[in-house]
Amino acid sequence: MGTYEVTPAYKIAITREGGRIFAQATGQPKVEIFPETETRFFLKVADIQIAFERDEAGNVTGLVIEQGDERAPTKKID
Repeated sequence: MGTYEVTPAYKIAITREGGRIFAQATGQPKVEIFPETETRFFLKVADIQIAFERDEAGNVTGLVIEQGDERAPTKKID
């Protein structure tokens, strides 16, 4: 869970509500994301995957948004 910065003006918030996990990008509606693995998730509303990155201690440090051949790495800011 947390906030991830794509650009200073474009961020993605990952939240948990009960047992469900959601992603909400700046200016976009909140959408549920679904697990493929412990660190990879996908959206059902668009062909987008989210891969969480961890440091050696296992802490989430960022995520990568994958859409087609495009990859947008982010860093966790909150």
